[in-house]
Amino acid sequence: YDEGGEVIPRLATEWEVSEDGLVWTFTLRKDAYWVRYDPETKKVEKKRKVTAHDVEYAAKRTINPETGSGYGYVQFIIKNAEPVYTAESAEERPPLESIGVKALDDYTVQFTLEHAAGYFPCIAGMWVNFPLPREVIEQHGEEWTDSGNIWTCGPYVLDTWEHDVRIVLVKNPYYYDAGNVSIETVNLLMIAEASTAFLMYEAGELDTTKVPLEDRVRVLADTELSKQVHIEPMLATAYIGFTVALPPVNDVLV
Repeated sequence: YDEGGEVIPRLATEWEVSEDGLVWTFTLRKDAYWVRYDPETKKVEKKRKVTAHDVEYAAKRTINPETGSGYGYVQFIIKNAEPVYTAESAEERPPLESIGVKALDDYTVQFTLEHAAGYFPCIAGMWVNFPLPREVIEQHGEEWTDSGNIWTCGPYVLDTWEHDVRIVLVKNPYYYDAGNVSIETVNLLMIAEASTAFLMYEAGELDTTKVPLEDRVRVLADTELSKQVHIEPMLATAYIGFTVALPPVNDVLV
């Protein structure tokens, strides 16, 4: 998003919506490529262009209950997404083809909604609709995200993934905006406790981390640490969900 909260195009170059607000058509850029990084040779291999078919496949894969995505509900604004995702059995489930996502050609993808939603570009830009390379997932199954297997199309490629320990990312030379990517390597450490991460930051072992709530007063009062704190607003939505199968909230009048 920009400073005014408007969606910034990335894979899409432009989009339009029908007069009734139900059909959104996105035109995709033609210079985005899938790449594969070889952790042995340290080479990045250009594979093929990212297409609208990758977006269609990804959106439907999120909705498909067999995927087990915890965020399929985000797609319920898309036509037939909810009955597909919530079907109690395969026999009762509408076909994936009935979901309102369709690649019209290699660089045009169309979403048909259940009802008009002016905020839909925000949904379209979420990770649940990020493109995916179908052939890689079908080839490697659950190991498709492992280093050496995964194809990516963003500013970085996956060099190392030590589960629950660290991730190492390396700049993707074939990224369409690679000229504006200035950091060559990113090291992400997976640290369970925020307090541990902050102690590592104070010891010079981390470049950045969040300030734990319990340390906030101390940090803001510290002459040096307070100069390093960066405070900024964050756009977020918080909600409380109820299990409506149990009383008293199983009564619609409660």
